[in-house]
Amino acid sequence: MLVRVIYGARVDLTLGFVTATISMLMRDGLGCLRRLLRRDTREPHHAHGRCRVVPAVPVLVLAIVAAVGPGLAGVYVAIIAVSWTIYARISYSQMLVLREKQFILAARTLAFSDARIVFKHALPNVFGPNIAWLISDIIANILGLAILSYLGVGIPAT
Repeated sequence: MLVRVIYGARVDLTLGFVTATISMLMRDGLGCLRRLLRRDTREPHHAHGRCRVVPAVPVLVLAIVAAVGPGLAGVYVAIIAVSWTIYARISYSQMLVLREKQFILAARTLAFSDARIVFKHALPNVFGPNIAWLISDIIANILGLAILSYLGVGIPAT
């Protein structure tokens, strides 16, 4: 019994950490790419609306798992597809605050490139709140795995 608990904990912790980290990095990477392409840091209303709707539709997770197939790969894809939206909202709000800060304005005044401003000044300040949310997201992803396994579409018992 102890071996099964340890094996299950290994799978759960790996899934929780990997899915939360990939979701956070994916969204921060997309935000930086958006900034490098000189888009406004304000997201269009349809994209910001998607960030509110996606986590509210739990059937989406089941549909993704059903499309990919039950097992570890399907659970990874489904949880990452839904959990990135929270990091998008956190990064969005942080970028709205950061673009008015004195050190960002000073970097623009000194004619630093957008890449340097984003990667050396903005991104390290966006990571702080995302890391704080990452810890609770790991737990939420483990809970999502437990729910999917209870419904029979998660990781099959060995």
